[in-house]
This record gives sequence, C-alpha cells and structure tokens, in this order.
Amino acid sequence: MSGEASPRHEEPTLSLGALAGVLAAIFLVCLITAMAWVNATGLTEEELASRCDTSVPHWDNYQEDIKGMIGARPVAQWQGRPLTAQANAGKVEVRFQITGEWAARAAAIPLLLKDPAGAILVGRGTGDGAGTATYTFELPDLDKLAVPWIEIQYPHHRERLPLNAQGHWQAR
Repeated sequence: MSGEASPRHEEPTLSLGALAGVLAAIFLVCLITAMAWVNATGLTEEELASRCDTSVPHWDNYQEDIKGMIGARPVAQWQGRPLTAQANAGKVEVRFQITGEWAARAAAIPLLLKDPAGAILVGRGTGDGAGTATYTFELPDLDKLAVPWIEIQYPHHRERLPLNAQGHWQAR
C-alpha cells in the first residue's frame, strides 16, 4: 500500500430534483393527514339533518350523489331495509327499519322513487329515533291509475316493490 492513494470519501448531496421530490412527499403526507383529521371529526346532528334536507340526488348517480351531498362516512354507516309501502290518495309511504347509528336519529337520508310512468321523486323521511323511518312521496296522478310497482333507491340498494291490488307491499 505504499504507492496507492486512499479513496476519497465524498459526502452525498441531494440534487435539486431529489430535494423537490422529498419536499413534495412531505407536503403530500401533511395534506393527507389534514384531510383524514377533518373527515374523522363527526358532524353535528343539526349539520347532518341540514345536509339530508337539502340533498337532491339524481336517479342515475344516486349512490355517489348522496355520498357527496351528505358525506361518505354517514352514508356508509346507514343500514336499513324497507318494511312496508302503501300507495293511496295521491301519495306513497314507505316505512324503513333502520339499524346502527342512524336508528336513533330523526334525520333521514333522502330516498328516490320511480313510478311505472317514469316519474322520479325525492322522498324526505322522518326517523322516530327508535329504528323506524317513514318516507312520503307525493304522486299527484296516483288516483287516476293503479300503481303495480314502485322502484326505490336508498343507500347501497335499488329495489322494485310489487304492490298488490290495494297498493300495498310488505317485506317477507
């Protein structure tokens, strides 16, 4: 080793592009953390009720519309199923059994109803705080025709309910 030069140890340096990448990654992590924190905070019951009351979802995009208008987390927590439907005197009432966090709420996610003529209506419901919500849809031409079925959209489902001659449907 008498005539050999020892190798120089240079300190590693970051190029300007690598530094920009690191800063962008740090910014992205901070942004995702802030968004997660904001979304983790719960809505007040008043804000949730207001969102439900002002939401006007469209038939073809119902599932995404209600998530955007009400919030993805509250919609994901909604669990329910129709119990009865009754069509008479120009209106349809659909009663739902609600479970989970929404069972105790007076607020009710808006549902959509499509009649055989193709009319699409938004139903506003009222929860009783004990696991049942009733939705009412006004059908002004209902008294002029018999309605053999209705189709409803609610969180996570689209379902056709066949009505009997008296305009009634009941879950089995």
